[in-house]
Amino acid sequence: MKKKRKIQRNYKVRKNIRKRKKYKFKPPFYILVIILVIISIIILNDLKNNIFFKINYVKSITFNNNEFKILLKRNNDYSCIITSDDKIPELNDKNWVKSENNICTIKYTNDYNKLYIKNNEKIIYKDYYLNYFKLNKEKIYIPYNTEYELPITYIGNLNNIKITTDSEYISLNNLKVKPTKSGKYTIKIKALKEEYSIEVTTSKYYVDTTKLTGKKALACNLVSKEENNLLDEILKGKINEVGYKTRAGVVEAARFLTLHFPYKIEYFYENGRLGTNGIDGEGRYYHKGLYLNSSKYSTISKSKNGPKVWGCSLYSTPVKHNDNNGLDCSGFVSWALLNGGFNPGDLGAGFTSTKNLTDLGNLKKITKSLIESNKIKAGDLVHNYEATGHIGIIIGIDKYNYYVAQAIWYDDNGVTVTKVSKSYMPTKFPHVVLMDDYYKKDGNYTEMW
Repeated sequence: MKKKRKIQRNYKVRKNIRKRKKYKFKPPFYILVIILVIISIIILNDLKNNIFFKINYVKSITFNNNEFKILLKRNNDYSCIITSDDKIPELNDKNWVKSENNICTIKYTNDYNKLYIKNNEKIIYKDYYLNYFKLNKEKIYIPYNTEYELPITYIGNLNNIKITTDSEYISLNNLKVKPTKSGKYTIKIKALKEEYSIEVTTSKYYVDTTKLTGKKALACNLVSKEENNLLDEILKGKINEVGYKTRAGVVEAARFLTLHFPYKIEYFYENGRLGTNGIDGEGRYYHKGLYLNSSKYSTISKSKNGPKVWGCSLYSTPVKHNDNNGLDCSGFVSWALLNGGFNPGDLGAGFTSTKNLTDLGNLKKITKSLIESNKIKAGDLVHNYEATGHIGIIIGIDKYNYYVAQAIWYDDNGVTVTKVSKSYMPTKFPHVVLMDDYYKKDGNYTEMW
């Protein structure tokens, strides 16, 4: 009997031991408990600071003209603040911006990218890493061998942007790009889980703003067909950027040929005009683009002693000898007008019995009071009486000077830019043609390049 009880007792002991082993805590469970405790502490800490992550009060965020516009989901009495500080802003911080019509409008400053929203009692929302990306242009035209800032607006950590290119001739430096060979290339940008593409076009004959005078004359047949096509595309693209059929578009065309094309187009006494004897491309070029390669001969309607592209020797009937083909004064101004989106027709410099370029706008005598009125703008035409009539176009204005683009037959022969002081302007160019009524729109106009 004693033996039986002992066996039963031993059985119960073994059973209890097995039971305890069955419900013994295992190490993974302890780890889970620790994690839950840490999470609870974080949540309690956030509750202490009156910040809630689960409720999103923001409907959308846009960025334009260096301003954030934060559209809120609820039309309540809310205020917003954007900061870069890790410290939570005080409720009485002077930088809080009150919402109007459900929108907080905040000026962007430095690298601030942390958004907080509050009501009258507490902070109700925060969003660390307020990242924003916008591609401003899908096509860019970069002067040859020049570093250019990519046309993007980005706020946030630059490490979140990945930029790649399909060519060894494009060098990348953070958000800057530099082409080292003529051509068209693609830049890929990956930002905020989205992918974007930018097309880059450059030519070795499209350079950053060059010197105003003293450029080397264009040589005959220097520019290939491919380069000519690239230049035409760049010219068109740059004009479209500032505004085709606007004052700015015409100014851009004149600046392109005088400042960005590295060679000088020489002066050529024209052999005729379309409106008189039908001659085209001999001192005047009635077409869009640059007349630099024989592939452009198909655009010429009629020749007298040509066709010959700019820079090639051509017989000039008025002076009875050969000169390098180029543009005369009215030919250059007409070319700029045409490429900017206006067709002035077959017009001369001015002050003759027939219609002239001086008849396109409001012809005024240049006086000190007119200059001080600031009514004269880049894109207006200027005239003097040299050689029975000479015309140019203003492409820049600073505090003391006008910069006149013109084709001249003396001194710096050819299409050039002349700096004329405002005090000397009434003597150098007695008349100006104010072109506001002709252009009607200014476009993205700038007084200087």
